[in-house]
Amino acid sequence: MLATDSSAAPLRPPASPRDVRAANAPQLALLRALLTAGGGAANFRTTNLVATLAGADADGEFAALIKRFGAQAVKRSILVFDFSLADALRRLREHTIALPAVGQPDPGDHGALAAALYHAGVDARGSFTAGTLLDDLVSRPVGARVVTDVNAKFGVAVDAHYQVVLRQLMSDLNPASEP
Repeated sequence: MLATDSSAAPLRPPASPRDVRAANAPQLALLRALLTAGGGAANFRTTNLVATLAGADADGEFAALIKRFGAQAVKRSILVFDFSLADALRRLREHTIALPAVGQPDPGDHGALAAALYHAGVDARGSFTAGTLLDDLVSRPVGARVVTDVNAKFGVAVDAHYQVVLRQLMSDLNPASEP
């Protein structure tokens, strides 16, 4: 039998990779790059982001998403992503957190940006989630507030569909997932 020291603090399991990442500073340079690729902070549109990242394949990407999920689900998902980013920016301003002047990676390097966004959204299980992406871009506390706002405005079911559509979109745009 091992002797134990009852005065020692109990051992805690190590934090998950997601907990460690979420505790770090938000990836504001990546957020700036995403916003720039989507038309800028004041004029961000998901459709612009997809057009930038997919280039000539943007229409085909939207067509594939519509075929898989339906036009209404894709349209709602675009609205949710647009709202999420606008809300996140509003919440960052409330905390007087400014974005850097320049995005990183370079928003003109479409492959690097798509890969960085996908990687930022990969959780501890190795799956892309919208929540992980949001947490990494703006911090877990701000991301949690945005999710609450999304659910209040659009409902939990629409949020759930949005997450599935965004996961597919980001997977499609990630250059590492190409055959």
